Amino acid sequence: MMSWKDIKSGPLKYFVKGGKIILAAELACFVGTYLGWRQINHNQDLRFYLYQNQPLILEAYYKFGEQISSESKVREYDMTTWSNAGKLVRNEFCICTIA
Repeated sequence: MMSWKDIKSGPLKYFVKGGKIILAAELACFVGTYLGWRQINHNQDLRFYLYQNQPLILEAYYKFGEQISSESKVREYDMTTWSNAGKLVRNEFCICTIA
């Protein structure tokens, strides 16, 4: 049976060190993704910027929210708010009903 001392001095030390690096990288990616999602979730102006410049990112955000909760109305709320504010809104994303 190998002791911890053997692991620290043998070739397994590279696997342990590599595992720590991979774990740290995954944690950093998770934290970065969460902070980005949180910023998009709380900032409607950022969502409008993404709507104009990065629609695929915004579409992924909306789809994720709809997967989590089928009752999510963020997309409709954004489209209604932007339309009422006179901002340019493309019709292909608007699911609003006109009465």
